[in-house]
Formats: sequence, structure tokens, C-alpha cells
Amino acid sequence: MNYWKMFYYSDIGILQCNHVSGQNHNAFMKTFSRSGNIFWPVQNVVRSAESGWYQQPDTMKRNASEVQVVHKGDTLCFELGHGVMISKACFESIGSIPHMVAEDLCTSVEALSRGWNIKFASQIYGNEAFPVTLTALVVRAQKFCGANLEFLRVYHKRLFHSKALSFYQKLDILSFTLSAPIGAFQYLSLILTGVVFPVMHLPMISQFDFLIPAMICYASQALVDTIFQLMRGVKIWSVVLYEIQSAIVYGSYYFVLVMTTIFSLLKRPAKFVVTPKTHGKITWAYALHAHYRSIIFSVITIVVCWHFSDSPWILLTFLPGCIGFLFELQANFQTKETKATNALLRRESKLALVGDRNYRLDWRA
Repeated sequence: MNYWKMFYYSDIGILQCNHVSGQNHNAFMKTFSRSGNIFWPVQNVVRSAESGWYQQPDTMKRNASEVQVVHKGDTLCFELGHGVMISKACFESIGSIPHMVAEDLCTSVEALSRGWNIKFASQIYGNEAFPVTLTALVVRAQKFCGANLEFLRVYHKRLFHSKALSFYQKLDILSFTLSAPIGAFQYLSLILTGVVFPVMHLPMISQFDFLIPAMICYASQALVDTIFQLMRGVKIWSVVLYEIQSAIVYGSYYFVLVMTTIFSLLKRPAKFVVTPKTHGKITWAYALHAHYRSIIFSVITIVVCWHFSDSPWILLTFLPGCIGFLFELQANFQTKETKATNALLRRESKLALVGDRNYRLDWRA
């Protein structure tokens, strides 16, 4: 199939292709890449199908006032930065890629406001690696958080006054962009529960029930992953272990998300921090040094909450920030499949230097 024909026969300006985290060479990447491998084919298919359809009668004069909504949508399909094809006409009407950290979201808004449709091609795959260590994952979360808040600060008036977007589409883009910094607001809610309300002598905060919504927030990070893993026949104990690991890893983001959100609210420009792609031998000392700020931040929070709160249960919600660094060490380990693949690659690399190895390699060997 010639996929460029999808541009020729329609008013599609951007085609977002599918994504698979298949280049995972350590245990950390292997464990947490499941989230992306479920997010891409599930959420993006729904977004593409329910995003509605725009039409621009005059392709030479594309601006927001001329956009005609043929069918109102309930969600938006975004360009997500990689695995993207943009038509020449769409790119020329935009003029240039916006110079912002969230350039993918900004490009999506620029295209939509000019009447271009964005659709998802589930049958076209790109293969990338999941963040190589916990440090790399935290760096990516920091970038997403700052970039999304900067995007909202710059584009919120244009988005919420747009007549081309339905109410549900505006609500969708708000929830989508707040999915990264939401951890900072969750932390604020826990501080209210563990410090502010006790100081105000509200007895309700001493109840064990306040631990339940916090645990639900942690569990919700991997809820969709859990459902699809169970549907695929993954053993229940493996799914439960994944849920616990995800809750600890994502719960250890508090320091980064809170600091990034504060800086963003102070209108400090977001930074495009390159996610580390490689790592050496990770020691305990390295792991502690890489996450010492998160550990100190969490310990101080626990001490303050312990002083003011009558309920020790709330303190459990801050433990991930103290022990999350342990997952940094997981990057030292490899699965049996990864070891076999790496051994095969080394062998074939040596053979390629001594002769003609022009044949198809079976990686399952």
C-alpha cells in the first residue's frame, strides 16, 4: 500500500504513525515499556476515529476563520513528535515548526486551526527504545511537564476561543496536557490532607479512608496497562507486581513535577532536556546521587506530615520518593532474550568483517 495516497485523497495534513518500544536491552526498559506499547495503539486509534473532520474550501487561504467543521468530534488526534508525516501543503501553510519545547502539540494546533485533519495510521510502525534508566525516564517526565504547561500558557486563549473545536475537544486537550503536571497537584492535595487540615483541626483527615484515594491515584498510572495485560492472558501475579512497580516509579516523580510546575507558574521558559540514551554500570552510590534531591524532598515531607498529622497512613503515599531510586539498579540486568540477541549481534558483527554475509538474519535463533 502506498501510504502517501492517504494525503492525496483527503484533507489530511498530518499522519501520525504507530509506535512500538521494541529496542529494550535491559530489565528496566523491558518492564516499563508496556505502558507505551498499550498507549499508542489504544488511545490513538480512538482519538483518530472520534476527532471529527475539518474541511478548508480554499487551500490557498488557510486561517482559523475559514475552517469548516464537517463533523464535530469528541476528542483530538495529535502529532506526537516521532513517526510523523506532514504534507507539503500543510507544512507550507503553517510556515514553520513552532519554536517551543512541545513543538508537536503546537504544530497540531497550528494545523487544526488552518483546517487540516490529523489522523492516526495504526498499520505503520516505528520502533524506538524506552528510556534506558529511571534517570532518563524522570528527565523525560520533567520535559513533558514543563513543555505542556508552557504550551497551555501560550495557546490557552487561542484554543478555548476557537470555534473549530467542540467543548469536549477543548476539555480533552486540557486533560491531555495536564496529565504530566497532575502529579504536582496530587502532591498539593496530600499536603492539604497531611499538614493544612490538621493545623485547622479538621478531624476527618485522621481517617484511614484518606489513604484510599491516594492509592487509587497511584494505581491509575498503570490501570489501562493492567486491563490489557489481563486480557492478553498475563498471569495475575505478574500484573500485580507491575502495578506495584509502576506506583513506586511514578510516585517518585513528586520532586521533579513540583519543582517544574512551580518554575512554569513563575513563567520560566521550559527546557528541552535531551533524554539520556546510554548508561554504564549503575552502582548504589550513583543511584543515590542521581535521586538524592527526591529522597530529601520526600523525607522532609514525611517528617512535616508526621509532626502535624494524627494519621500515619498518609505518610505511606510519600514512600515512593524515598525508595524509587532502587529501580535505577534494574538497568544493570538483562533478560534471557536480550542476552541471546546481543550475543547473536556480536557474532554476526564479527562475521561481517571477514566475508560476505548477505542473507536474512533470524533474530529468533
